[in-house]
Amino acid sequence: MREDVLKIEFQPVFDKWAWRIIYQNEDVLKRGEFIDEDLKIESHYSSEFVDGFLFIRGEFKEHDKKINICTAEEKAIIEKRAKFINEKYGIFKPWRAEKYGNYFFIKSELKEEVWTSTERFSPLDDEKYKSGNYFKTQELAEKYLSDLKEFSRKWHEGNESYEKEEV
Repeated sequence: MREDVLKIEFQPVFDKWAWRIIYQNEDVLKRGEFIDEDLKIESHYSSEFVDGFLFIRGEFKEHDKKINICTAEEKAIIEKRAKFINEKYGIFKPWRAEKYGNYFFIKSELKEEVWTSTERFSPLDDEKYKSGNYFKTQELAEKYLSDLKEFSRKWHEGNESYEKEEV
């Protein structure tokens, strides 16, 4: 699942559409710098749709609430561009259970134990989620544990000479 980096809102106005950008992740879509020529999206001065180019929020922050007008055909293009930009630049967000939903985790010390827990958004749930020890199914947790053990074994084999020097 990916988190959107651009969100555009549309509302009908007579036979046209009013639109504005309601969210732009500026860490990804940097003001005045971002350009994707393939998608015909650019951050320059302010949001607009001109000659087939979608201009997103740019250098003039005072224009961030600017409302633009477009035709139904242009609306379809703008929506498609927003979808493509979110697919291409969206931020990966791992799955997380809803409150009181179940998830699986590896107990500790790489024991061959996969446990289940109920999501309460507690500090312990947050810690497991942030560390990546958080899985939608028992099978995924078991596969991860197997891969982790294999990685650990290979890592130790590759660092065997380093371990001998410390002894």
